[in-house]
Amino acid sequence: MKTIASGMLQVCSKCQNNCNKCVTTIIRKNFPDYQLSIEQLENFIESNEKSGYFFRDLWLNGFGEPLLWDHLHDGLKLLSRSKSIGNIFIRSNGHIIDEDIFNYISRLSISRYKPLKNELTRLIKKFPNKTKIIGKEEFCELVGKHARIPCMCICHGPTIIGNYALVYCGPVIYSPDTTERFIDGKILKEEDVKNLNGENWVEYTKKIVGSGIVEVKLNYLDVCGPRSQHRNMQICKYCYGNNTFKRTKIRSQQ
Repeated sequence: MKTIASGMLQVCSKCQNNCNKCVTTIIRKNFPDYQLSIEQLENFIESNEKSGYFFRDLWLNGFGEPLLWDHLHDGLKLLSRSKSIGNIFIRSNGHIIDEDIFNYISRLSISRYKPLKNELTRLIKKFPNKTKIIGKEEFCELVGKHARIPCMCICHGPTIIGNYALVYCGPVIYSPDTTERFIDGKILKEEDVKNLNGENWVEYTKKIVGSGIVEVKLNYLDVCGPRSQHRNMQICKYCYGNNTFKRTKIRSQQ
């Protein structure tokens, strides 16, 4: 069995907020109806099991708010039953929380928004070992046109989108800051970004990551070899995930 330390499952584009400098703004706004289907989730699970993959930690996140995933409860049940999945984590803005999800997850990390103070206090008392309250998100703006490589990547594990996997990259390749620098670095054209939609997102992503996007099927992650967060790809020079970028904090706006 091949253990994959962590992975990210992109489940939906819906979100109650519209935060300034959200790292998935480009794909969320150009692909607003994205919902990971049950069929796609079943394909992910079956491909992992047949390939002998074990995701030690699996994060349900973006592109929007994961608790707004249309198939949240059925999806969590399927994931929790799979021998290919270890811990299930969710990162949420906490606006909508159904307590039933705690039957299937290891932890819910919740951004603390003032209107939710009483509700979060109650959840912490009821599920002390499965809740983690973090500060209200402050997004960052990158400083400079590019950063150095090699670098360490802040993204953890492959990113699953529909029936495809980004084997090296996280969803931050769709951030406004990264996209701006991809255009400046001639990796993308402005019309590519303008025309991005739910029908052509795979072709769009291939322009960025090349062979680093693969179909989720038997042995689909074998192409990446031993995994490391150490990165030396040319696109890393422009990406939000590059930890050598200087950043300025930007207050999020709902």
